[in-house]
Amino acid sequence: MKRSNKREMINKLIEIISREGGISVGVAAKTLGISEVTARRYLNELASHSSLPLKRVRGGILLDKSKKSLEYMFDLKLSMSSKEKIRIAKRAAEFVEDGDSLIIDSGTTAYYFARFLMGKRGLKVISADVKVAEELAKNPDIETYIIGGIVRPGYFSVGGDMAVKMIEKFHVDKVFLTADAVDLEGGITNFSSFEAHLKESMISQGKKIFLMADHTKIGKVGFMKVAPLESVNVFITSKGIDEDVASRIKRRGIELIVV
Repeated sequence: MKRSNKREMINKLIEIISREGGISVGVAAKTLGISEVTARRYLNELASHSSLPLKRVRGGILLDKSKKSLEYMFDLKLSMSSKEKIRIAKRAAEFVEDGDSLIIDSGTTAYYFARFLMGKRGLKVISADVKVAEELAKNPDIETYIIGGIVRPGYFSVGGDMAVKMIEKFHVDKVFLTADAVDLEGGITNFSSFEAHLKESMISQGKKIFLMADHTKIGKVGFMKVAPLESVNVFITSKGIDEDVASRIKRRGIELIVV
């Protein structure tokens, strides 16, 4: 490969990482039209020599910088706080009863949650995430609906005006929501506007709202407002939440579960 082509590809990677907060080996390979072996080598070079504050993680690279606007792609999120997300998802699945109708939000915690529904029967589930729908479709006892709309590359979430209009046609027993950031005053927020309006509509369509978010997201405020924290009936989070914050959440009438 010519040096100029290689430099162009590395510059493209820097552009994506700066904008998105990271990139996985798989996405880098597909975006640049190269093998995963070559993509991995380029990411290693970037981690070693770039002036950006980068760190290599399993399956990709992250921009190691605290920015409210950064949201990591799906493959990278899977390697972040995975134990906490799995515990949260497993506990949330205990609230699902056979025959329930559900809306499941997008993201890695939602993905783990979908996997814990495998033993449930007679569910009707509306999903806003390609990966979540794929997991649900493995269970013949779950009637799976996926929202139509724009699929966000690298994130696998579905959004846009079409998705909002479609979600408004459903009324369900329970909504299982995720969030990029959760704050007592700022409420539930997202780093991107892509899913924010859809999340807001999801809340309106459910009888009972569950929020699944690990403790690292508490106290942060994202770019786009979704809803007040009081919109949630049950908040399932991980150990590490500040005790004072936990008490204040409970005083607002929200059932807080720490796992």
